[in-house]
Amino acid sequence: LLYWLIKAVQDDPALDLQLIVGGTHLLEEYGKTLDHIQKDGFEIAATLDFLTKTDHFGAISRSMGQATLAASTAFESLRPDIVVVLGDRYEILAIVLAAAGMRIPLAHIHGGEVTEGAQDDSFRHAITKLSQIHFPVAMTYAKRIYQLGEQKDRVFLYGAPGLDHISKTSFMSSKDLESSLDLKFRDLNILCTYHPVTTQLDGIEEKVSELLKALDAFPEALVIFTQPNADEGGRYITKMLEQNINEYRGKRFLFKSLGLQKY
Repeated sequence: LLYWLIKAVQDDPALDLQLIVGGTHLLEEYGKTLDHIQKDGFEIAATLDFLTKTDHFGAISRSMGQATLAASTAFESLRPDIVVVLGDRYEILAIVLAAAGMRIPLAHIHGGEVTEGAQDDSFRHAITKLSQIHFPVAMTYAKRIYQLGEQKDRVFLYGAPGLDHISKTSFMSSKDLESSLDLKFRDLNILCTYHPVTTQLDGIEEKVSELLKALDAFPEALVIFTQPNADEGGRYITKMLEQNINEYRGKRFLFKSLGLQKY
């Protein structure tokens, strides 16, 4: 979602890009997308290694603490004039806390939104209150930022940066995509990504089973799963998906990360 913004900053002679990369980007378990970032031609100023080896209860809080410590060390070294963050995830809140404690101005993209059933909802509003400049993507969200008490002259309505991909990304042909994924498309193809519902972790097995049961209604389909994110319950979902694709060899596939263009 930040690709074209990062590229614009990098290409602007008046700006000095300091790209900080961390979390799942560094881990082979999640596709080590750090390599994708470097392949895109971006120089990485610092990496933050903070994820714990488990996603059980308490692991997210420990990861947040480690992320704040790692980010503060990076900020001490880099001394940025401003930190730009996007979204609502716990990793972002941890990094924002580090910047706020060091009195580094914060610009937040995608504030003012609502995500039902996810902890991200409260994290997002906390990030808004810690930020000085706001870039909501629709007027509905801008109004919610006003309601949170933020100054209207610090709220800028420029739309969602991720939408730039529609006009700027060079899309792959079906043939090239088949070749890169080493599979053969069918008449019906389903791309499926399922993340944990972080406020409703009880019954996660039942929820994923219902998803898989729904897919069973399309026996003729090719199903491409991508791995869930690093939230509590994510690794359990991955194990269930791995078991499922073993039962449907040649018809269902699981990828750690497809990357921007393939996805």
